[in-house]
Amino acid sequence: MPFFKSLFILIFIVKAASVSAAFLSPEAKGRWHQLLHFDGTESRADDELFFVHPEGKYNPQLELERFIAIYEGRADQQKKFGRFNLELSCAFPARTQFLIKEGIIRPKSVKCSEWDKWKEEVSPSALMVVFSTAYPNNPGSMFGHTFLRFKKASSDKPLLDYSANYSALTTSDDSGFMYAMKGIFGGYRGYFDLHPHYMLVNDYNHSENRDLIEYHLNLNQSQLDFLFAHLWELYQTSSFDYYFTWENCSYHLAELLNIVLDRPLDLPHRWFYLPVDLIHGLMKREGLVSTITQRASQKRVLRKVDRQSLDGKIHYLNYLKFQKKGKLSEEENKEFIETLRERAKRGESSQPLEFKPFENQPHLAHEAARLALGYSQRREGALRLKYRSGYHEFLSPDQGLESFSQFLFLSPTLSLGKVEGRTKVILDEFSLIEIASLHPVEYFDRQLSWKVGARYERFLDESRCLDCGRFQGEGKMGFSFGDRGVIMSFLLGGVAEISGRFQNSYRLNAAYELLFGASFKTLKLFSSFEGRANIEHFKDDFDHRMNLGLSGFISKNNTVRLEFKKLWAGRNWRASGDELALEWGVAF
Repeated sequence: MPFFKSLFILIFIVKAASVSAAFLSPEAKGRWHQLLHFDGTESRADDELFFVHPEGKYNPQLELERFIAIYEGRADQQKKFGRFNLELSCAFPARTQFLIKEGIIRPKSVKCSEWDKWKEEVSPSALMVVFSTAYPNNPGSMFGHTFLRFKKASSDKPLLDYSANYSALTTSDDSGFMYAMKGIFGGYRGYFDLHPHYMLVNDYNHSENRDLIEYHLNLNQSQLDFLFAHLWELYQTSSFDYYFTWENCSYHLAELLNIVLDRPLDLPHRWFYLPVDLIHGLMKREGLVSTITQRASQKRVLRKVDRQSLDGKIHYLNYLKFQKKGKLSEEENKEFIETLRERAKRGESSQPLEFKPFENQPHLAHEAARLALGYSQRREGALRLKYRSGYHEFLSPDQGLESFSQFLFLSPTLSLGKVEGRTKVILDEFSLIEIASLHPVEYFDRQLSWKVGARYERFLDESRCLDCGRFQGEGKMGFSFGDRGVIMSFLLGGVAEISGRFQNSYRLNAAYELLFGASFKTLKLFSSFEGRANIEHFKDDFDHRMNLGLSGFISKNNTVRLEFKKLWAGRNWRASGDELALEWGVAF
């Protein structure tokens, strides 16, 4: 009897221990949820390989219990995990380390050759967040891009390090419109991948001519090892839905970093998260960023070198080589070889160029959203409330960003005023999307400037009703001349307008636009003059409009603006409406 009683007690203790092992302290539970990338009621991870329980995407407790059971040999003993068919602790080293540290499971010896080779090859000893500046040719890259660089313990040559990149798996068949739509609505899958750092330098720094700014993080070796272990889990088990404005490269890098940070990086209180937000989050954490280094794009190098010198010629021909994907013409290739021979004959070597801190370092930039309150005067005065979501606009400070560019979306402007004797709230404007890149022509780069957009706006024409408007879409291309401080642009294209106030409910216009901008330390001027001609009634139905804007910078996130708009209609340039507005806005 005592034997059976003792056996019953032993079984009860073992059973109770196995049950209690599946429960974590509140703090540890939060870490477990982070490792599963839980957000509310489900995980953001969208690949079933990331979970060991069929309901793991929606139930972290079941995922925990099944993980423990498999590890202890009580379930799925023959099952393999991940894309490489690995043992449980080899596929999920970070989860395993976490549960061992919490005392939930005991360590055991398991041979993990693939994971060990991966870790040995990279040998991470330090971590940098790398910001790749905007790529004007591609709307999806105008936000910039972020990735990680792991410093290799056995090397002092950065190009031989490894970089982790999160990006969307796109298809070459997608048109520009389809690419934009899928990017906005999560039509692509996003994956983590690992590459030698020189490959990403070639892609971003050389081929796309984007500056690279590196933020060196103060992480100890234990933090770095655990982050790298979780990166392995993501690399060979998971994918995520990819969105340009939220679950993008920077959002997932922030989630990855939060795995090892004592206090998570702050997320902005808005519905979108951009690469600049990640950099702002890093800089707001005191002591997290130790140093900032930079790598100049070939365009920046070409602007600095003497065009007629041997180095200048070699840099220029290298630039051409990358732009043409290595396929120089016979004449260009001959010139390249002769220039190299001449430098070798003179015994000259390329001298490293020194640059001041780049003016487009993202930690210097304003925040991406803006709320403004002001007063506007059309036929009558009105209070105005304006919200901007996006990245940048023509009248915003250029510090930390590409100058004279614009990217905003889903941005309304409301006014409160009297219309025909009644006080009303009126939608003055609603920008669905406004993108523009005014890229100056240079001797080595004759890239086009362009501007596209779709928005609703209230008629400025006083002959029409005061609270009705039109939808319009525009597309223009042309050339710009100038530099970071001053720009002049000439664009040609078309504008389509839809409104019940038109004779056929729509109007198709040929259009031109002249733009001028000048940026100073605390002031920025930007103006445009646009002409539109109805292609169906070219001689009679056309108008011109002028927009003048002056912005004063109290700080990078605190600005005052004065804007003036005027419309002339018909061949006689009849003044047909105008608006004067003053506003104060705060970026956040």
